[in-house]
Amino acid sequence: MPIAWCSTCRSTAFSVSFAAVLIASGYAAIDVDNSSPEHIPAAVSVRSPSGGSVNLPMVGFGTAAKMEHGHIFSALHAGYRLIDSAQADEWYTEDAAGSALTEFLATAPDGVNRSSVFITTKVHPRNHGTAAAAASVERSLVKLQTDYIDLVLLHYPHCWPQLCGSDHVAQGTFHDSWVGLERLVEQGKIRLLGVSNFRILELNALIAQARTPPAVVQNWMDPFHQDRDVLAWCRDHAVHYQAYSSLGGQWGHRANGQRFGANPVMGHPTITRIAKEKGWTNARVVLTWQLQQGISVVPRTKTLAKLCDNALVFGGCAHGGNSGPTGALFELGGQLSADEINQINGLDGAMDRAEL
Repeated sequence: MPIAWCSTCRSTAFSVSFAAVLIASGYAAIDVDNSSPEHIPAAVSVRSPSGGSVNLPMVGFGTAAKMEHGHIFSALHAGYRLIDSAQADEWYTEDAAGSALTEFLATAPDGVNRSSVFITTKVHPRNHGTAAAAASVERSLVKLQTDYIDLVLLHYPHCWPQLCGSDHVAQGTFHDSWVGLERLVEQGKIRLLGVSNFRILELNALIAQARTPPAVVQNWMDPFHQDRDVLAWCRDHAVHYQAYSSLGGQWGHRANGQRFGANPVMGHPTITRIAKEKGWTNARVVLTWQLQQGISVVPRTKTLAKLCDNALVFGGCAHGGNSGPTGALFELGGQLSADEINQINGLDGAMDRAEL
C-alpha cells in the first residue's frame, strides 16, 4: 500500500494515510450494530449536556509519551480526527497538540475545519476544586489554541504524593471539579464531560451528585486487564467506554508485566497464534477485538510502520490522507471470529494466574 510522508512537519515525524480509518468530516451519528460485526460506526453518538448528541470517532491518536508537534500534525494529515491530550505535563504536551491543530487547519482542504477534529484533554488531579478545575481548562484552551474542547475528562479521582507532590494541598474533590466543569459546559467552552481511571464506587458517587452525568469513561483496558465491571457499568448507564493502553503499555510499569516479554500483548502465545493464523500483527488483533465490542481506542505510536499497522483494522494505508470516510458505516479490514474473541476474552487476569 502506498505511504505518504508529511513534507511540512517541523520535526521528525511520520505520516500515513488510511482512507478507511477515521472521519474526515460529516460523520453520522450511529450506535454500534452488534448484529453486524463486520461493520462498526466511524463514530459513536454520545449524549451531550445540552440534550443533543456529539459524534466521537472510534479511533483516535493518543499523545502520551510526550508526542511532539510533528507526530500530531502528521497524524491529522494522515486522517486521524480525534486527538487525545491531557494537562499532565509528565506525559503530555498540550502546546504541541495546539500548534499541530492550528497548522493542520491552516492547510486543510475545503470541508475540513475545527468541527472536523475532536479534541480531548484531561484535568490533572492537582487541579481538583471548583475554581481550580475551571481555571485549568481555561489554560488548556490557550495551549490547545481553540475556543472549545470537545471532551474534558477528570484524569484521576484523587491525588497521591507521587503524582501531585507530597506538599500538595487540594482545593477540593472531584465532585467540586465537576461543578466547575459543568459551568464551562454552560458557557460553551466544553462539549462533553467524562472521567478517566474511575472505579465503580467513584462513578456511582459522581452520578449521585452531578447535574450532568459523564458521557465517556476512559480507562485502561487490554486483553489481560479487561475492566469488565466498569465496562458493564457504562453499558448499564448509557455511557461510552473508551480504552487507553490497548496495546499493553501499562504492563511495563508492573512487576508481573514481564512474564511474556516486555509487553504481554505483543508476546502472549494466544494473541500471537491468532495473529499468525490471520496474517496480522498482535496490535491489529487487539484493536479489532476492542472495536468489535463497540469500544473506542486511542493508540499511540511514533513509528510509521506501527501507525500503518493500526490502520489495518480498517483495511490499511492508502494515499491521500484527507480522504477519510463520510458514510455512517465502513468495513473492518477483516474481523475476528466468535471463537477468537472468546479466546481473547479468556485472557482476562492471565497475568495473575500462575498456570499461564
